[in-house]
Amino acid sequence: INSHCVIRNCTVADNLANTHSGGIRLENGSGKVTMVNTIAVLNKMKSGAEVNCADNYVIDKANSSNCFFGNSSETSFAANSSSGDPKFVDPSNGDYHLQEASTAKGGGVTYSGIGADLDGKQFAAMPSIGCYEFASGEPPPVPSDWDISGSGSGGINGIDDGNGGKYIL
Repeated sequence: INSHCVIRNCTVADNLANTHSGGIRLENGSGKVTMVNTIAVLNKMKSGAEVNCADNYVIDKANSSNCFFGNSSETSFAANSSSGDPKFVDPSNGDYHLQEASTAKGGGVTYSGIGADLDGKQFAAMPSIGCYEFASGEPPPVPSDWDISGSGSGGINGIDDGNGGKYIL
């Protein structure tokens, strides 16, 4: 596949891979990868980084911005990005909403067609980084997990929002 891949307002967390990247990996093609308002943390891998572009894929650093990475070396992929703990509400139980103290809260950049988060909440004028807009007060119920078994050594994890929508994490 030779194309331009755009990853916006995604949370890629708690994935496991036996080889290469545990988070985002593009290979077998060429093109640019643009990441905006995306979190890639807590991914476990045998080798490699949380974000890995192989073959002829390259990070479009000129247009990537406001991301949050688990590895500080990856902040060079996107302008105005940071690394460390994004302060999820309860990641061990699948709740990837942001806590009040998260630096990802309101740390994103707006773009045409930004729309709503996975809970249906509109992103703010200064949107949060990740798939959930920060909301003060009680977070919504935690969606249930589901899994698509892969043909190799892993699968794809996602959530079921309880309203018929399924989303890949």
